[in-house]
Amino acid sequence: MEFANHASNSVGLVVIGEETQKMLMVHRILHEDIYNRQDETIITWTDPDIGTDVALSFQEGQGCNAIWQHIVRVQTDADPKHPDHRRRVIDEFDGPVGHLDGDYLHHDVADMAGAGHVELPAAEMANLEEIAKVLAHVPPMQRERVAQLLMMPNYLRKLLDIFRQCEDLEDLPSLHNMFRLMRSIIMLNDTQLLDELLKEEHVMGVIGCLEYDPDLQTPQQHRNFLQTAVVFKEVVPITSQEVLGKIHQTYRIQYLKDVILPRSLDDATYGTLSSLMLFNNVDVVLGLYQDAKFLPALFDALKSHAPSEPDWDDLLFEALKSRAPGEPDWDDLVAFLQEFCSLAKHLQLLQRQNLWNKMTQLGMFEVITRILQSSSAPVKLRATDILLSALAHDPSPLRSFLAAQPGHSLLDCLVKEFVGSEQSGLPEQIAELLKLLVDPETMEGALEKNDFMDVFYSSFIEKLIAPVGGSEPTAAAAAGTPAAGEASNSKPAAAAKPAGGGSSAAAPAAAGKAAGGSSSSSSDVPASTIGLIVDLLCFCVQHHAFWAKYHVLRKNVVEKVLRLLRRKERWLVVAGVRFLRTCIGTKDDFYMRHLTRNQLLDPVMTAFWDNGERYNLLNSAVLELVEFIRKENIKSLIEYLVEKFGDRFAEVTYVDTFKQLQLKWEQSKEAAAAAAGGGDAAAAGPDGGGPGVGGRLYSSRRRLRRDARDMDRDEEDYFSEDSVEEGGGAGG
Repeated sequence: MEFANHASNSVGLVVIGEETQKMLMVHRILHEDIYNRQDETIITWTDPDIGTDVALSFQEGQGCNAIWQHIVRVQTDADPKHPDHRRRVIDEFDGPVGHLDGDYLHHDVADMAGAGHVELPAAEMANLEEIAKVLAHVPPMQRERVAQLLMMPNYLRKLLDIFRQCEDLEDLPSLHNMFRLMRSIIMLNDTQLLDELLKEEHVMGVIGCLEYDPDLQTPQQHRNFLQTAVVFKEVVPITSQEVLGKIHQTYRIQYLKDVILPRSLDDATYGTLSSLMLFNNVDVVLGLYQDAKFLPALFDALKSHAPSEPDWDDLLFEALKSRAPGEPDWDDLVAFLQEFCSLAKHLQLLQRQNLWNKMTQLGMFEVITRILQSSSAPVKLRATDILLSALAHDPSPLRSFLAAQPGHSLLDCLVKEFVGSEQSGLPEQIAELLKLLVDPETMEGALEKNDFMDVFYSSFIEKLIAPVGGSEPTAAAAAGTPAAGEASNSKPAAAAKPAGGGSSAAAPAAAGKAAGGSSSSSSDVPASTIGLIVDLLCFCVQHHAFWAKYHVLRKNVVEKVLRLLRRKERWLVVAGVRFLRTCIGTKDDFYMRHLTRNQLLDPVMTAFWDNGERYNLLNSAVLELVEFIRKENIKSLIEYLVEKFGDRFAEVTYVDTFKQLQLKWEQSKEAAAAAAGGGDAAAAGPDGGGPGVGGRLYSSRRRLRRDARDMDRDEEDYFSEDSVEEGGGAGG
């Protein structure tokens, strides 16, 4: 944008395209009160010459403020006789418009017009304050040019030399100017300039300038921390000096971004620094991958070092004392491998594929097996994170290894840690890992699917179900009362023995325990882990049609999961209902027959009656289950529920779910009777005249229950008969 003085001495606003340099708009600034500032970066007005609303949007508030001040000055400097002389333009912020002096305003306008450029004073101690002021008010369109001026030979070096002189002289005002100056240089957000500042010969001087923040009472000690407190560990020697330089630079960028200037950085500069870190990490990973000796040395160290277990503290202490200086320990090796695999996801696809193939060939999965077999819980957590990174890239190599490994040691370790670990975060990571492993959508070909699924379902699914099937009943359940949480408001007799006859609702659970054989108690398994196991079983039922169905029906999995209804944790009770809902959601006849034959809906309905009219998650889960059965018209389950619990449906008055279910059952019975009766009515009676027995039964049912549709049909027949009689009479 630029201002232009027309021949009539009026001041105009000219908008020029940044790339094409073409004139986009010419506007004469009027004395009328038509200008509005709606935001920090938007100026709007209605142009009376063309009758159009115009809005100017600026990239930054600084440029918008400069233009706005000029508009204010033009209107206030108008002819005193002009009626609008005393009227101010509208500014929503209502802030002072004179905080920038007139010299800077003219300078800024000239810069944006292209008539002049920002010039940096010479790098001298006497000019520090002026340099800081110039850099603090660089127009957006001049930032690239200012960055080029700063990149001129020896300019930055002279500034850093001046900083050292000021520090030696303890010149605090000059040091404060150096802080403002260096912060403004970083905020220019120029990638090449940032690279220059972060070079090894400049970075400590830059960080030293940023120690003297005038808003803080005492200088900070950033250089001392980076040079003495921070220790760089090489678990495996890195021979490339370029890679080492990238690693050090990345750490310093992180420190600059998160510790030194977290309050000063805008989003654009923060994003640029994050991008520099990302590019450095990619260069580091590629450099280490291309080093022919690095990865083999890393995996050799992982295979040769002794794992550190919590019970080996004394031995580990002795090993640390006897270890040679610079020799890495087990935890550092695993931590490095975790970070290396995490950074590998930023590589290009082909490079990432080659890297994972090389690590697999070097025995990465064997190393993970060793870590899970004999390491502390935090190290095991890192190992599972490495496996998640491998699965995010390609699950097939890990599946092939798990299926072909002798004894399936790695999968066995994962399952044992899943059901037996109390480390926070480890069961959750393994649950996510197992879901990725058994996801059929990511399996390539039937061979991979069959091999891995056979191993998983034949050897490990039982170990996952054991903690669920071994759920101990609560005190109420042991006494004979079906426990679903707190004390019940419903009738105990009805809860213990459902209407319609049959055995007690607790019988299926007991039968399921007998059928399932001996199972370990879940008293030592955290409730959160049991919830994760149920979620995994739900996933298997949804995605594994054949394998899951066969195992669920053969091993009485539903009965075992429904034992959770006797847990004191209400959310585990709901988890049992959710698993039953998942089985019903498949709408598979095998599941339906299994549920009705073994009376597996009884514990759920008993828990519902026992819950009373309390509006909670259990109430909603059971109502949704019944509503799904009704909407999908699963006839076998509808018939079972109505015949077993129909006389208790009237107790539920706050929703019409059970009323609609009974109506659906009656309609189904009528439809079945109609189909049977229609066939009998089509045939004549024994003497050849009149309907048979089926026809008479159907007619009697029709008389007992008639709905609105029957009434409409009778009325139509009545009017049709009248029309026939009238027509017949006329013809006669």
